[in-house]
Amino acid sequence: GVRRAMEVACLKAMARDPAERPGAAAELAEDLDRILGGQDVRGGTSIRPRTRRMSVAVEPPRTSTRPVLLWIAGIAIALVAAGWLGAWWYFRRGGEVEEPSGQEAPKPPPRTEAEEREAAYLEALDRGKAAYDQESWTEAIEWSEKALAIHPTRHESFAAGVRMGLSQLRLEDAKKARESIEGALKVQGLTATERGAGLHDLALVLFELDEREDALAALDAALAADPAGLGALKTKAMFLDRLGRRLEAIAIYRDLHDRLPQDPEVAEYLSDWDEASRQSFAEMRRAYEAKDWDGALAAGRRAALYHTEGREAYAVWDTVGHASYMKKDFAAARDALERALLHALVPADIVKTKKNLGAMLYNLGDPQRALALTEEAITTSDDDDDVDAYCNVVVFLRALKRSEEAKAIVDRLRAQRPDDPKVKAIAEGGDH
Repeated sequence: GVRRAMEVACLKAMARDPAERPGAAAELAEDLDRILGGQDVRGGTSIRPRTRRMSVAVEPPRTSTRPVLLWIAGIAIALVAAGWLGAWWYFRRGGEVEEPSGQEAPKPPPRTEAEEREAAYLEALDRGKAAYDQESWTEAIEWSEKALAIHPTRHESFAAGVRMGLSQLRLEDAKKARESIEGALKVQGLTATERGAGLHDLALVLFELDEREDALAALDAALAADPAGLGALKTKAMFLDRLGRRLEAIAIYRDLHDRLPQDPEVAEYLSDWDEASRQSFAEMRRAYEAKDWDGALAAGRRAALYHTEGREAYAVWDTVGHASYMKKDFAAARDALERALLHALVPADIVKTKKNLGAMLYNLGDPQRALALTEEAITTSDDDDDVDAYCNVVVFLRALKRSEEAKAIVDRLRAQRPDDPKVKAIAEGGDH
């Protein structure tokens, strides 16, 4: 019946031997048409349908199988047609992509001379920067020179000129480095930051050439061009420190510390400064107490670099002045005491310093100024019975040939302190 013929057709389509299967979808469709027409499937297959035992149950009425078979045949034909269409499209597309054998791909048009120069310029810039970053100074110079030879004034050439100059500085050719960086600064259209950075680098070269003032001037110009350039400010502080201008250096470092409180270099410098300040002051006091006048002078001058204001500055210069006096260096003592007077804030310190400074001026042959300072000290002092000060006044008046004034002071001192050895000495005409 139809079911057995259909089973044979299906087994034929799934046969293990390809030769027994339908050769094409059309052949399968033809078999299906034969089944629908009540005929057997052509050919056959080695696979046979299983024989079934007859069921004792009565089968229900059979329905028509023709629509199902038509659906199956339509699906099979659609699948085969889709496969043929896909194969046709694949081979057609491949034929369009593939180049005919023996035919070369089209070549790009040749570059113009200007394009060749531009490509060479960009390559020289890139390779020069790469060599500089790798600290290959000679190679960096060579590539930078190539770039500058093509476009010496283009804006991008500024960086190449600076790199070349710094590379030459690393190779200890400071003169060529100066020429290179000065040439880079001539490039037009530089920003404030670029000009500031270029002047900063120029300052490094000038300092290396021992042109110290020019280096500081270049740093000032860099800061004027780019006030926010803290790198130039740090370099200026470093230069001033090396030049021995430590007071100016420490002022800049303190300013930098306010702006860059976390900067390790600035913090380290200030820490070293404070430690050296404490050590020098302590060394000065130890030497002075031991009457080591040379040691006190050396330590005192070091301490003066660190203590620039207030009570500490006064103590430093007062000690230096006294140590100089003990070494009979009256000029140095006068200079030190004049500086001490500038920092004296307490009235007692002012009176003491003026009296000592008056004595130094007298020893240097200036009794008139000595008398004026000593009289100022007496007027300022709370001690109306300052025997030392009045005895000094008597000596100064005698040097100025003002004997009557001197005698009046001596008579008053003898009446007040008849047994004082200083008064007796001054009354007999000597220096106390």
